[in-house]
Amino acid sequence: MQRRTTEAPCDPIFVERWSPRSFDTTPISAEQMKILLEASRWAPSAMNEQPWFFLVALSEEDRNLFKQCLVQENLIWAANAGALVLVLKRIHYTKTGTPNPTAEFDTGLATMSLILQAEKLGLATHPMGGFHREITIEKLGVDVTQYEPICFIAIGHRAPPEQLPERFRDREFPKGRKPQCEISQYGKFKP
Repeated sequence: MQRRTTEAPCDPIFVERWSPRSFDTTPISAEQMKILLEASRWAPSAMNEQPWFFLVALSEEDRNLFKQCLVQENLIWAANAGALVLVLKRIHYTKTGTPNPTAEFDTGLATMSLILQAEKLGLATHPMGGFHREITIEKLGVDVTQYEPICFIAIGHRAPPEQLPERFRDREFPKGRKPQCEISQYGKFKP
């Protein structure tokens, strides 16, 4: 794996994690998935609302159903993943019924917890925004009065990039990141 450089020391799990497309067909066990979901359960959220919800496809039958929701470009490589997960956010606070303005942020925190736990288990993850929203809602029975689909995540064991169609192989490596000065400032915002 290509070594990435940091501007300050941080735990290697953040730097070494990346989103491959090449997965082998080894299934993800129910026990592994339980560990991933447990990690996500402990993510912080506003008012401890925990507005995330994960629909999980482990069985071949469920994975085949979830695959129907992906855009073709993602289906080409995600089809081999041992698990597919649909990430949803609950739109309203359960206690008040009012809109939850931080639900998507909180769901992102829970998703990152799941992703980092997968990394610790030696699994690879690749979040995907490329899915058919209406097909997903219909096929997976999402109640859109309560939940909004955010993304899918392919989870599995890495495979050699050579198994991918040629057009994907040149993207199968860890990418760099913008410098800190492009993503942060101290004090008042200066455009």
